[in-house]
Amino acid sequence: MDNTINFQSIESIQSMLEDKFPEIVETYERNAKKYLEEIYSGIEAGNAEQIRSAAHSLKSSSRMMGLEGAGDLSESIEVSAKEGDCRQSERFEILSQYINEGMAILISKKNKA
Repeated sequence: MDNTINFQSIESIQSMLEDKFPEIVETYERNAKKYLEEIYSGIEAGNAEQIRSAAHSLKSSSRMMGLEGAGDLSESIEVSAKEGDCRQSERFEILSQYINEGMAILISKKNKA
């Protein structure tokens, strides 16, 4: 799995949303941080449902923003958690990296908007 970023999708969203794009990026950043915190605390507590729920939300919002690698990895975490697997530390670290890399791109696009 790699950190695929769909630049065409990002540009399409930016074009479609125009002035609202910076606000959407800020909302995604805030929510992504919250979902990552929920996944992390779910891993620490052994709470598969918490992991699944947060990964599901992060999957959808990441894909919507063009961060396909983060969306795919979130889906993988979601599926494993649905099966009761709470041992997600390694994937969580990679997911955090994917989100940080994606956010850097989104923020640079936001600042050019």
